[in-house]
Amino acid sequence: NAESEVINHLFNSINKSSFKFDALQARVIAPTSYVLIGQKYTADVFLAAYSSTSNPKILVGEVDTAKKALKGSGIEIPVSGGLGKYEVTATSEGLKKWGGIITVKNPATNEEESYPFTAEYIAAKPSTVISADKMNVLYIGVDNPMSISVPGVANENVTATITGGGGTLVKDPKAGAGKYIARVTTQGEATISVTAKMDGKNMPMGQMKYRVKRVPDPVAMVANMKGGKINKNVLAAQAGVIPVMENFDFDLFFKVKSFKITIVRKGKDPVELSSESNLITPQMKEIINNSPIGTKVYFEYIRASGPDGTVRSLAPMNFELN
Repeated sequence: NAESEVINHLFNSINKSSFKFDALQARVIAPTSYVLIGQKYTADVFLAAYSSTSNPKILVGEVDTAKKALKGSGIEIPVSGGLGKYEVTATSEGLKKWGGIITVKNPATNEEESYPFTAEYIAAKPSTVISADKMNVLYIGVDNPMSISVPGVANENVTATITGGGGTLVKDPKAGAGKYIARVTTQGEATISVTAKMDGKNMPMGQMKYRVKRVPDPVAMVANMKGGKINKNVLAAQAGVIPVMENFDFDLFFKVKSFKITIVRKGKDPVELSSESNLITPQMKEIINNSPIGTKVYFEYIRASGPDGTVRSLAPMNFELN
């Protein structure tokens, strides 16, 4: 009897400090489930054992790996059948790191033992790409705003360059991450190329071609009018000719450098006067004030300089005094 008791004691002591598991599951753990063409997908595949009858305690928070403890109280997540379920709603984009502590009782000492873990994931905005092929245009002489990003890649790991069109591409820190300004100087075509740093390598993400065009001509106006009948007192009170960019979304300005005015009065010879700026001269205003109803006033040879350095000839304006 004594021999049997000793053998039984020794047999039980063999697995005295072993954790008891009664369930097995195949598990696949990958650093990321988001990969791009040309990038390697790697994963650890193994058989995981756990106890379905004893739930461990799992706390999520910042981990002190040296002490195998949390830096703070942490948040306990629900555990069912030995498996913990962690759920969190992403509220901002970028790389998100998280971790915690799994605490279980040692069957030999009945004391709790802690096992730290860390994980990470990438949160990205839902995205789609919709473009009008005929509208891929960069304009000369203006700051062309660009939004460039690669889904699943942090903005700091994305690099964009431009070739052709005499272009430069710089980040716009005022607009935020992923925002750029493209500047071009030569008509033709420009290509924007994007690369992303992944697994320590710069990988090409794609290209987009743009037509490089000069900005359209402005429309010359006086008193917010392009022509037609106008009260002579209103016309004489105007300071000058204003170039207006109609239906153009960029904030840019042209400057009228010169123009000529021709005043045609019934029974008299036409009067031609010139201005070397955008201003209507005092002599022009005097003749307009002294002209009768029905007088024709033509603004012609209007020349304006743009932000791209070009000088444009603008369409003339024809007015009739009333």
